[in-house]
Amino acid sequence: MKITMDQKNFSRYGEDKYNKIVEYGFDAVCWAMCDTIYSSLYTKPEEEMDPYLLSEREKAEKAGLKFSHCHGPWRVPWPDETEEGLNQKIKDTKRAIHNTKVLGAEYCVVHPFLPCGINEINDSEKSKISFETNVRVMKELTEFAAENNVILCFENMPMLNFSVAKPADIVKVVEAVNHPNCQVCLDTGHANIYNELTMDSCVKTTAKYLKVLHVHDNFYNMDLHLFPTQGNTDWASFSKALKEIKFDGLFELEISPKQQLPEHLYTMVIKLLKGIADHVISLADEN
Repeated sequence: MKITMDQKNFSRYGEDKYNKIVEYGFDAVCWAMCDTIYSSLYTKPEEEMDPYLLSEREKAEKAGLKFSHCHGPWRVPWPDETEEGLNQKIKDTKRAIHNTKVLGAEYCVVHPFLPCGINEINDSEKSKISFETNVRVMKELTEFAAENNVILCFENMPMLNFSVAKPADIVKVVEAVNHPNCQVCLDTGHANIYNELTMDSCVKTTAKYLKVLHVHDNFYNMDLHLFPTQGNTDWASFSKALKEIKFDGLFELEISPKQQLPEHLYTMVIKLLKGIADHVISLADEN
């Protein structure tokens, strides 16, 4: 299992950021590419941005790091409910896949698409459209990803009234796509929103396809991205389930410490997060 974190959390260290990631004990680094409105990773042409991404890859590799994965687009309000908006999101996701390839990362995490919004779970016709749209779009994106030697990881969501949100829903789409380049990202905070789900059951439900973990905590109520152990997630059952399925993928701490902290305190928080990740993983061996 490789513990990883978004490179933006180390940006305050400047040119030394990749060395700091290694120094603080992380096994890899990832890159969140959610902002499609303002980020030059989407707004500027590939021929302009590829050299920048390649230079970041070279800096990371010089420090002894590899990029583990990238995170595809997400913005609110989501554009998926119109054909134009959905097509734009598909285009942006393909750009994220391209960026993933340039960085030399293996995985690109993709959110579900929302052609009927997030409150369609009690409408069977709209739920059917949501499922079929996600299967169709993920098939298209998976073929594109395969051409670029990238594996997509479809992520569960914290949307109680959306029909393609729970880990089991995500697995249904992945199985319908039926391609080795379409796998699963399990987000612990998103799963913990559902009172009826247990963390060990979520791991086991996704086990066959599970490649990436997004790890953070909450209190069932909203997607807070707290440090693990700050909420009410059952981390012991989670860790034991990971051990049971022999998980050897990516453990991403999807948390952003406050940049307002002075550097010495910020560094303490980063080190604390790495220690918490080690602790969560070690719970598998406790009685």
